[in-house]
Amino acid sequence: MRSVSFRTRVLLVVLVVSIAPFMLLGAWLSQATLRGGEALLRDRLAATLEREAAAIAGAWVPIRSALLDLAGSASVAAACQEAHPALPAALDQALAALDRAVESLSFYDAKGLPVGVLERPEEARVRRTYVLGGPLTVELPVEESPGVRVGTMAARLSFDALRIHAPPPATAGAVIVAFDPGSGDPLLPTPFDSELARRERFEWNGEDWVVEYHALTEPGIVLAAAAPRALFTQPFLESAREGLVLLVLVAAGGLVATALLTRRMTASLRRLAEAAAAVAGGNLEGTTGVESEDEVGRVANAFDTMTRSLRHTLTELSERSSLAAVGEFATALAHEVRNPLTSIKLDLQEVEESLAPGSSQQMLQASAIEGINRLDRTVGGALAIARSGRIEKTTVDLVGIVRMAARNARGTFEERDAVLETPSENTPPIELMADPDALVGALLNLLRNAAQALPPGGRAAIEVDRVEGEAIVRVHDEGSGIAPENLERIFTPFFTTGSGGTGLGLAVAQRVVVAHGGEIEVESELSRGTVVSVRLPTDTGTTRSGHS
Repeated sequence: MRSVSFRTRVLLVVLVVSIAPFMLLGAWLSQATLRGGEALLRDRLAATLEREAAAIAGAWVPIRSALLDLAGSASVAAACQEAHPALPAALDQALAALDRAVESLSFYDAKGLPVGVLERPEEARVRRTYVLGGPLTVELPVEESPGVRVGTMAARLSFDALRIHAPPPATAGAVIVAFDPGSGDPLLPTPFDSELARRERFEWNGEDWVVEYHALTEPGIVLAAAAPRALFTQPFLESAREGLVLLVLVAAGGLVATALLTRRMTASLRRLAEAAAAVAGGNLEGTTGVESEDEVGRVANAFDTMTRSLRHTLTELSERSSLAAVGEFATALAHEVRNPLTSIKLDLQEVEESLAPGSSQQMLQASAIEGINRLDRTVGGALAIARSGRIEKTTVDLVGIVRMAARNARGTFEERDAVLETPSENTPPIELMADPDALVGALLNLLRNAAQALPPGGRAAIEVDRVEGEAIVRVHDEGSGIAPENLERIFTPFFTTGSGGTGLGLAVAQRVVVAHGGEIEVESELSRGTVVSVRLPTDTGTTRSGHS
């Protein structure tokens, strides 16, 4: 089964942690908008009903006061106690004096039997706008004296007249509905079946309507206000949808940005993994190629540093193996070659005494002796490498060692008609712990290399200095310099660019300096010369490495 990549896992995490909550938030926001819009709509409808009820109550108060006065009059009490073919003319005058909202008055005796009815002329009434339902009827007690009821006066009112000064609904599209609580008849026209308005919510004409109620005790009326929810909540819902779309766009943008960022990050990780695989396969020359400064970049830089360190370590181990092989070879070579070489050289020198000066045999003999000397130097250099790691330290004057090495190298400079400058006689001594013979040999090798690099008439110099707990010996030459591609190989045994060298001088010198806890640095420029710096600790506590 194929594993899911790191980038895919990151994108899935972003999708689950970011986009999914955005979608849930959008759905919740839509529902919350609907609920909030409906609550606000109901508040508006309730406020409309309160204004409607206040207008009706304001119109009803003076009418009620006049009706109470009439119900408490002696003429009404007398009319309710006895049946008359016609009510007194005074009651006709009293009805005419009442508000036009009162359409008629009906009188009943104490047993509830009708006594008579007074009707307001049709032309004097308020014109009704709704004729399907009955008018509003209000009953008032008729008392002969306080607590002694003798009948009932029923006033039939025009509901349109009561709410003639009512303000229009504050909510667009709202419909006011009124019911007579006694009969349940509707008192106002509605575009829908008035029975629907008896519910808190109903469906009509494909829309969802909400209803709010308000009951009046004086006069007894049940008011209702209904309005389509979508008409009020649609703008809020559209805003919520726009917000949801914006959230989706932001989430999609975040996902795209994450994809781009993770692509770059995973590309760095992929290069890092490829570099690690290359190192595991034995290739230590490659790098990750990651140049960022983030965490991945720091890991990549650390990996490159580790690879360089590993490459350097393996190179040192290879050189040490080479030195160990040279040492073993040199030991065997000394036993098997040096003694016969010495005998051959002595025999050739005896032969030289019997030859005539300037003869061709003498030239051949001299060439043979030179070949023996070169072979002896090669064996001696190999032995020097084998022995250079084993030193015996004592307190020495480094300036004196430098002068001794310069004296031993002077013949080499004279052969090349070159000049060697040495430290002045006023140079103060520098004491340190060292093996004098080994150190002289190492510096002598550096001076011979400098001489071999000089053209006829060239100049070289050796100087010594002391800086912050260490001594520095520098060998300058004005020779041809070392090519950059050869600088890393100059300490490798048997590596040489000269025709007469063995390639062992710098290897021996480095071996000796490292054994003293120091280090060698080489700076060179073609056609300008070379500077070799030897740094040695003057305090044994600062020794870097080496054997004693």
